[in-house]
Amino acid sequence: MRRWGVGAAGLAVLVVLTGCALPVGAVDRSTSVDSDQINGVRSYPDHRGLVVSYVGGGCDGPARLVLTESKTRIQARVVVKQPTGPVNCAAVGIPSTVQARLAAPIGDRSLWAGGREYVPFDGARLLMPSALPRGFGGPVEVGTSAASSSSSAAAVVTTTWVRTFNSHAATSGEACQAAFGSLDVRIGPTTVDLSHGWTKVDTAKIGPATASLYRDGATRTPTGWAYIWTRQPSDIEVRNTVDCQGDRLINRTELLRIARSLRPA
Repeated sequence: MRRWGVGAAGLAVLVVLTGCALPVGAVDRSTSVDSDQINGVRSYPDHRGLVVSYVGGGCDGPARLVLTESKTRIQARVVVKQPTGPVNCAAVGIPSTVQARLAAPIGDRSLWAGGREYVPFDGARLLMPSALPRGFGGPVEVGTSAASSSSSAAAVVTTTWVRTFNSHAATSGEACQAAFGSLDVRIGPTTVDLSHGWTKVDTAKIGPATASLYRDGATRTPTGWAYIWTRQPSDIEVRNTVDCQGDRLINRTELLRIARSLRPA
């Protein structure tokens, strides 16, 4: 066996948090604990590392991914520093990721995390825009998983991976200043639901594929645009949505340019 631990790739906050400081007199005697809020697992594009998407807490400290490897199995453990003294934290979930390199490529070894076997999302399928509009930062990564059958012992398959770029600068207050909302690049089954405000309004060519353009909301005041097309074995979606009151969306022409600029990660 070889045991590997590598520092966190990043802790991304999608919500505004308040009251996360330790009260006066509190002692931060942090302990390391395993996260049991795993959303999904993906490989590096070269299959020589893993990224774990999980739900963190408002006052979490540094996190790391510890990998224990054998010839037939990889055990992934998310370790998060948490204060043991009295704290005042907002009760919210924070999409977070940790990552670490493997001693050898995944190969045909089984992967286990949080007490469950996972089939990781193949990182070689990820796509990134070659250029983003000015002001967008990130990305924040979130995986989505589902059990491969109804059995409690069935492997969990990470079917979808989303990278979200946000145009809102991080602030310590609750105010959300108007900008261009968020931009998602989603690889996996599409989530556009035509029964909840989304309407197909046009089509466009993206490489050899024909993409459908969807609008969320009213014609004059849309709250989202999404281009969706298929590149086997996945659907690809590039979506821009309003996050804060006063946000103005990227225009559909610019969103199409971003969709056409996608390249392997």
